[in-house]
Amino acid sequence: MGQVLNKNKRVLIAMSGGVDSSVAAYLLKKQGYDVIGIFLKLWNPPCYDSCGSKKQNLCCDDKAMDNARQVAGKLKIPFYVLKVDKLFKKEIVDNFVSEYEQGKTPNPCVRCNKYVKFGYLWEKARQLKTDYLATGHYVRKSQISNLKSQNFGVASRRLKLPITNYQLQRSKDPIKDQTYFLSSIDSKIIPHLLFPLGGLTKKEVREIAKKAKISVYNKKDSQGICFIPDGDMDMFLKHFSSPLQRRGNIVDKKGNILGRHQGLLGYTIGQREGINSEIANKYFKFKILNLKFKIKGKDIPRLYVIAIDSRKNRLVIGENEDCFSDTMTIENVNILDKRFWELFKKKKVFLAQIRGGHKPEKALLFLENPKSQIPNPKQITNPKSQKINKLIVKFAKPVRAITPGQTVALYEKNILIAGGIIK
Repeated sequence: MGQVLNKNKRVLIAMSGGVDSSVAAYLLKKQGYDVIGIFLKLWNPPCYDSCGSKKQNLCCDDKAMDNARQVAGKLKIPFYVLKVDKLFKKEIVDNFVSEYEQGKTPNPCVRCNKYVKFGYLWEKARQLKTDYLATGHYVRKSQISNLKSQNFGVASRRLKLPITNYQLQRSKDPIKDQTYFLSSIDSKIIPHLLFPLGGLTKKEVREIAKKAKISVYNKKDSQGICFIPDGDMDMFLKHFSSPLQRRGNIVDKKGNILGRHQGLLGYTIGQREGINSEIANKYFKFKILNLKFKIKGKDIPRLYVIAIDSRKNRLVIGENEDCFSDTMTIENVNILDKRFWELFKKKKVFLAQIRGGHKPEKALLFLENPKSQIPNPKQITNPKSQKINKLIVKFAKPVRAITPGQTVALYEKNILIAGGIIK
C-alpha cells in the first residue's frame, strides 16, 4: 500500500557513503519513492599525513564518495556529486575560526545543517522538482492534526492554511538521537523532510543493511569535526588565526594574574587541561591572604577554565563550583514549533539541552526585555513570524559549563520546540 501511495513522489537523499544514509536510501526505494542520491563534496583542510599526502574532509573523502556511488548503483538510483566547498568554507569553517577568536565555542555541525544540508541542498532539491529532501539523521517527524485545539484553527481557516502541522521529535534510539543538531534549520521546510531512520535503533539499521547486502553495513561511524581529520584543533586554528596565538595572562575571577597562556586556541569552558601546579599555588595564595606555605601537588584542588576573555586576551580560571550557573542568555532564537508562544505564555517548563549528548535540564524562559510584545498565539500561522532576538533561560538547578557560542535546543518532552546560541 505504501508503495502505491509514494509512487511518483520524488525524493532527493543526501548520501555520505555511511551505513545510515545508505539504509535510508534503501528504505525509501523500498517504500516506492522515486529516489535520487546526491553526495556533497565539501571543503578540504590544509593538512597532510606522515607521507605528505593531503588529508581529506572526513565526511566526503574519495572513499566515502565511492561507497555512496556503489550503494546507489546497487539500489539502481541516479547519483550525483555536488561541490559545495566555497559555501562550506565561508559559512562553516570561517565562522568556526571567527567564533573561537571571540572566545566562543561553536558547533559547526549545527551550522552545516542550517546552511548546507537543509539550506543549500533544499534549494537544489526544489530545482530538481523533488517532493522531499531526506537524510540519514536519527530524527522523527510527527504530524499534529486538529490545530483548532492548539488555538490556531481560526487563523488557519481565514488564511486557507492546511489544518495540519509537523514537528520534530527525538528518535527511537536515545543514544543516536540527532534532533539537537537540527535546532537551527528553517521550520518552513519541515513538511518536506523525510527521516527514514527515526523509528529505528542503530543496531536495527545495521541489521537491515546486512540483510540487504549493503556493503557498508559494518562501516564505523564518523567522529569529530569533519574538516579537522587529524583531530588536532590547535594546529588547525594556528593555521587560520594569528590572534589566537597571542600570549596573554591567566587570571582568577578577580583579575589577579596567575601566569601566562600560549594562546587562547583550543580552550573551552569547564576544561582542566593546561593549568599546572605553579599557577594553582598562585591561585590559592591570592584566595587565602598571607598564605606562607606552598601547597603540595597532591593537595591542590582542581582548577578549570571558567571564562575566555578574548577582548583582553585573558584566560580566567577558578574552581569547579565556579563552572556552574543557573541562568544563561540565548540569542538568534529559531522557533520550530508553532506552539512556542502558547507554551511560553503558560510558563511551561521546557527542557534545555546545552550541547550534543548533554542531559536536558528543566528551565523556564523569559524575555530579555520584559516590556517586549508577546505575539498572540491565535494569530500565529508561521513560526518565522515570531522572530525574537534574545531569551533568558532560568534553570531549575545550576548547570555546569554553560559555554558561549554553543547551541541550545529547547524541548517540550521529546518535541523540539526551538533552538538558539548561548551568548
